[in-house]
Amino acid sequence: MSSTLLLCLALLAAPADDAATPQETSRLVARRAETLKQSVASFRLTLRYHGEQGKPFYGVTLSVPAVAATGDNPFDRVTRIDQAQALRLIDALAEQGFLEDASPLAEGDAPPAKFVSGYGLLVATDDLVLHDELGWDLAMLAKIDALRKVLRGEPAKDMDLLLARLSGLRAAWEAAAKVNP
Repeated sequence: MSSTLLLCLALLAAPADDAATPQETSRLVARRAETLKQSVASFRLTLRYHGEQGKPFYGVTLSVPAVAATGDNPFDRVTRIDQAQALRLIDALAEQGFLEDASPLAEGDAPPAKFVSGYGLLVATDDLVLHDELGWDLAMLAKIDALRKVLRGEPAKDMDLLLARLSGLRAAWEAAAKVNP
């Protein structure tokens, strides 16, 4: 990787810390969104569950370029999206705070898991790789719901499968939230 590209990645990847001003955070989000949009032809979004599973949870990969499935697991969905859907996803990621909260990854790095169980979200292009743990609660579901809203066709169906598998947990978490607001 060229030194110019490494420097550019380091600048783009600078995490927003607690001391960052709103303007600095806004600039970080804008830079990350622009970088993703400029390399939209290589855009890939992956949602993966990690942790104990009494029943298998779906993993979803949405990719502009063709990506081979990782095996014959019916719970691992890999679907092509067009660049227009990728651009809508990038905007949704910016709106929901992912581009601010995500940690940059260097090529070949494995995403660190912050939680015992939950979904991790990886967004990658040729120029930028970002990862964040979404957790295992209603806030995680709200983030996945926001991504689902911008999808159409087969990608939307894959996300619907993932969300349907979580419907029992959603009901339990919503009931608990009503009891303990």
